[in-house]
Amino acid sequence: MGDREGLLGKILIGIVGSVLAKWLFADLLGIGGASSAGSLSLGGILWGVVGAVVLIWLLRAVGFMRKAG
Repeated sequence: MGDREGLLGKILIGIVGSVLAKWLFADLLGIGGASSAGSLSLGGILWGVVGAVVLIWLLRAVGFMRKAG
């Protein structure tokens, strides 16, 4: 990701990514395990990471974040 966004930016990407994962995968697509996104469990953390990856991909796709490097 790079270091331009700082610690606060990374925390916000993680939180918003977790909410995005719960909405997209659990509510919209009906994947049962995704309802744990945002909880302090292994599944919740994994779904939160998936949501953060999707969020970073979306932000890069619209040009909001440039690829580090």
